[in-house]
Amino acid sequence: MSAGLHAIRNSAALSRQGETAVVRVTGEHAWDLLDRELTCDLYLRDGQARSALLLHEDGRVQADVTVLCADETFWLLVDGAPGAGVSARLTAARGADEDVTVSVEEGLTVVGLDGPFAWEVLAALEGRGVIGLPLMSFFTMDRGPLCLRDGRHGEFGYRFVLSASEADDLLRALSERANSVGVPLGLATARDRATCMLENHVFCVGREGQSDLDAGELQLGWRLSADKDAPGLAAARRGAAAGRRTVTFRADEDLADTVVQLGDVVVGSVLAWERCSHGPGIVGLAALTRELAHPGIGALSAGDVSLRTVSPPLIANRSLYVNPQHHRYVDRDAIGLP
Repeated sequence: MSAGLHAIRNSAALSRQGETAVVRVTGEHAWDLLDRELTCDLYLRDGQARSALLLHEDGRVQADVTVLCADETFWLLVDGAPGAGVSARLTAARGADEDVTVSVEEGLTVVGLDGPFAWEVLAALEGRGVIGLPLMSFFTMDRGPLCLRDGRHGEFGYRFVLSASEADDLLRALSERANSVGVPLGLATARDRATCMLENHVFCVGREGQSDLDAGELQLGWRLSADKDAPGLAAARRGAAAGRRTVTFRADEDLADTVVQLGDVVVGSVLAWERCSHGPGIVGLAALTRELAHPGIGALSAGDVSLRTVSPPLIANRSLYVNPQHHRYVDRDAIGLP
């Protein structure tokens, strides 16, 4: 296990997420534009965030988008597509008489803080009030950055939207506060974070999002509105009803083949696999025929390696057993884990 992955799973880790673009949408009709283009029902109050998608017409994912509502401004954290491409698409989709301004915020970047004791590090910097920040909500820190609480890695997690100079200051401040409360702070790479997302069956647009599967086949139905008609939604609904399905699996050995078989019959393919961060063997994600995309099937194989489909998450995340009101990192050995 890498040092960064160990930190995410056991203490806290920082990451610079330069692959995430920041797009700002403002104006009287900003909500109308986003509600037409994004796949989710865009019910948001000030200070709330929501996961959404931008789809191609065939239902495949163009971009993984987190929408933050800040009064009359919407901030989009975009993964999987250049900010300029998303900005161009939204600008082209504006009505002729709509008051909307779409801009790529080139001067802003995203920093992550993740781990079962990430909250303790942030509380040492901002005060213990941040412990009560609800999932998928955000606030503006005293020093300027937006701080979003999310859980893309299965642990307590925060993403900060800020300028490059603010990022350096924040990283320095978080490192100092981590030392003050005795929380070892690691540095997580994009590979570390992708492994965490796989272990928790969190969609990774840079991995399975690059396949030929549509959003329905990728099990992203929870991000797809049942009522509206955003671009690509009809195709994604068809995929959810009749296409392949993604399912997580375990195996005891590394894979040399990506073709999944049931006996002599090809039933799907492996999209990704990694060594498990907790325990032996590997964890992975496969696209299987709809009839077999269920947990508990152990008769599958990829080459000479047997696979068994399982329910996510694939590990017991430590954050599930940490109570910020009672626990601290220095007392971690007293926290009961399965």
